[in-house]
Amino acid sequence: MDSNTKGGPALSPNVLSLLTVPRRVYAAVSGGADSLAVAALLDDAKRAHSFLQTPAILHVHHGLRGKDADADERFVADWAKVHGWRFCSTHVDAAETARQTGQSIETAARVLRYTFFARVVEEEWVEGEAKPLLFLGHHLQDQAESILFHILRGCGPDGLSGMTEIEERPAFFLVRPLLSVTKEQILQFHRDRHSSWREDHTNQEMEATRNRLRGMLFPAIRQEINPLVDDALVRLSTIAREENAYLEKVTAAAFAQISTNGKEAEPFLASSLSRNACFLQSIALSREKFLAQPVALQRRLVRHWVARLAEGGETATLSFEDEEEIRRHFERPSGKCLSLYGMMFLTDFEGVHALSLARFQALEREAGEGRMLSVEYDGQPFTLYSGQCALTRVTKVDSATVSSLASLPAACCAVDATGLEALTWRCAQPGDTFVSFGGGSKPLRKMWNAWHIPAVLRQTWPILTDGKDILWVLGLGRSAKRVVQPGRDMVVINWRRI
Repeated sequence: MDSNTKGGPALSPNVLSLLTVPRRVYAAVSGGADSLAVAALLDDAKRAHSFLQTPAILHVHHGLRGKDADADERFVADWAKVHGWRFCSTHVDAAETARQTGQSIETAARVLRYTFFARVVEEEWVEGEAKPLLFLGHHLQDQAESILFHILRGCGPDGLSGMTEIEERPAFFLVRPLLSVTKEQILQFHRDRHSSWREDHTNQEMEATRNRLRGMLFPAIRQEINPLVDDALVRLSTIAREENAYLEKVTAAAFAQISTNGKEAEPFLASSLSRNACFLQSIALSREKFLAQPVALQRRLVRHWVARLAEGGETATLSFEDEEEIRRHFERPSGKCLSLYGMMFLTDFEGVHALSLARFQALEREAGEGRMLSVEYDGQPFTLYSGQCALTRVTKVDSATVSSLASLPAACCAVDATGLEALTWRCAQPGDTFVSFGGGSKPLRKMWNAWHIPAVLRQTWPILTDGKDILWVLGLGRSAKRVVQPGRDMVVINWRRI
């Protein structure tokens, strides 16, 4: 059997299409049969395709197997030299990392390994080049083991999907060309080529969870329940992956209908949820629309929501319990907070906001220093509350102008400038009173509720005063103080979002 034999190791059309574009190519090679089979396939391919640079082998010495690990490193380095590949290696101490982090040695080694791979690939990638490829040696049994491991840990549909042949990361593609190939086919591939490889004898030790699955549980299942369990699990992963892809499209469409992104929202032209999302810098979901969705879709919406919030950063993997806690948050009253994974979920009158914990804490710290401006101010617009504010003085306004003031947009206000020397922007203070048209007055703290403003925004929201009375709460309410009259001077304040 050779690499072109049906069912044996070979690069699929999808993988070969990636290689038709000149780009950097890397292979993670331990020295074992699986990773060396990948390297051999790539070595064949590089004679037919234009890689941007000489392919590189990435090798990690985990500091666990003494002289055997040293021999693995020399073996892989020699292979790279013979085949004209670059060789990049690193030495780590997986046992010490496991001790410091509380992880298993197996997990610590994997984290250290992938950290090294990502660092090398990302450091060498030049902007403007095609995204690099990082090849891994996972095969069919690895896929089956992963899926069973996920099932035993209580995974959802995403966990059933298993690994994919091509997985896009921010700075590179992960490529696993052997996922449909069995271990025996890989060994036969090497025997046919008369090539050698290194054996890691610790794979036979039963301390590691993966080794127990491979050496104890799978043989028992094959003997007692289903001799084709590997194929059955891989088939399950294929079905789950295809159904997940469809459901993700459904989720994305539903999310677009029920969500408000504060970065895109116009604060005073839509709902209070949209306005608050703008100033919280959050992504908000409508309570009514979210709760109207089937529970299965609610869970997917939560995961999609968290992923959107984490764009450009590390995406949190939510546990089932955390997903349920977030879902229950939609049934809680306004003002309730839930902190998870560096995110804050804040209930609003109309829905729930998700924002970074850092942003939430920054809002809590901001005291909002006052700013005094002369009514003769005629300078450039100044920054105010994520926007720009401009002042314009008008003398001797006529009746028509006064009548037109009733239709001013929410982000604009006009005040009588008679006897007024300065205006002051400040934040709310205890005892503040808002005087409404008609003569009634209420404590400002009650007006916040009427305006549906979350508590965390109340302490920073700009209030315009004449040094004594509240004249305007930005975008929310114009008080009955200093109403413009015909024949008098006025100051017009215009705010717009930056």
